[in-house]
Amino acid sequence: MPNVTVVGASGAIVTVPFTGSANYALAQQLAAIINAAAPFSITGGTGNLNATNYPTTPTGGGLTEEVITVSGAVTTGAGVNFLTDAAAGAVTVQGSPFVNMLAGTGGLTFYGASSGNTSIAAGGGNNLISMPNGSSYYVSMGPGSDTVYANGTGTVDASGGGGANLIFTSQYATNQNTVFSAGTGDTIIAGAGATTIGETGSGATIFLGTGTDLVADGGTNDTIVGGKSTTAQTIFGGSGELVYGNSNTLTYIAGAGDASTIVGGNKDLIFGSSGSSVTYLGSTGATLTAGSGNETLNASGSTGADSILGGTSSNADTISLGTGVDTVSFFKGTGGTDVISGFTSSDTLADYGYAGASPTVTTAGGSTTISLSDGTKITLTGFTSSSTSFIKSS
Repeated sequence: MPNVTVVGASGAIVTVPFTGSANYALAQQLAAIINAAAPFSITGGTGNLNATNYPTTPTGGGLTEEVITVSGAVTTGAGVNFLTDAAAGAVTVQGSPFVNMLAGTGGLTFYGASSGNTSIAAGGGNNLISMPNGSSYYVSMGPGSDTVYANGTGTVDASGGGGANLIFTSQYATNQNTVFSAGTGDTIIAGAGATTIGETGSGATIFLGTGTDLVADGGTNDTIVGGKSTTAQTIFGGSGELVYGNSNTLTYIAGAGDASTIVGGNKDLIFGSSGSSVTYLGSTGATLTAGSGNETLNASGSTGADSILGGTSSNADTISLGTGVDTVSFFKGTGGTDVISGFTSSDTLADYGYAGASPTVTTAGGSTTISLSDGTKITLTGFTSSSTSFIKSS
């Protein structure tokens, strides 16, 4: 377990342990600032910290430190900008503006001020951090199951893993937050402000809000629920995701090898990638675009009018259509070999850039194969037609 040390009262050394990489890194930075100001950092009382034994005008470059040695409720003194928690048990802190905190192992409850900048390196135990509107912060969580109300503007870093965290971001549209998650079973609930979420853990549940949200998901088996919003919300997919659309339009970009399911939404935009398998179920009609590698776009559960764009290079895509009136498009220069199931006479196969070069159509074994002039071959399994009226060339 890595530790940081800071200078306390009368030059005493205070050691605070940190178990996560993110909170340890932040703790090192805060400790370096305190130690650089020594021997001018000072400590106040042992419990309520309504101390009077620090100078009216702080010395040491304006830095004032208080060390918490007894569990319980703490109110920071005027002018204090560094708190070091050396108590064995849980501590509750009513923070003042411009407070930076090194939390201990007993669990921290911290109520931030509505102004100023706050940095918190949370330690062990289960922590509760509440930052109000108007606050600005960087909060780095510990290994416990933490709860954070991030109603101001700033960053909540729970990338240290550990317990299942619950993180709420701002209900105020003008505030922006960034959240990092790397644990197991974290829950992130975005509010009205713009939220950027980085997830590298597993089993997270993410609710998007009404702001312009961005999710970079490098995790596994996460569940993401789109927000009730008309703003753009974008998801870079991980592996094994289950994504529920909402009244907003989601843009989903699959990761390499991604196997995910997108359920419903409002005319969602879905992009595949090399080795990915994306399943779409919905009724409003989505646009699904194949990437540059071999992949699967499965819209067999869709009842809307979907638009599907074939790959952009010599790949082999597997495409499944639903019951809606669908359009599958290819652009000259693709040169791939695609297999399409679920195609009916109501659907359209559109090829662009092939004007003047008629496709070759053959039927065999209950399927139809269309060969285009650039080497692209498209097989429509379970569909045969002596007519080419379903092909639209331009």
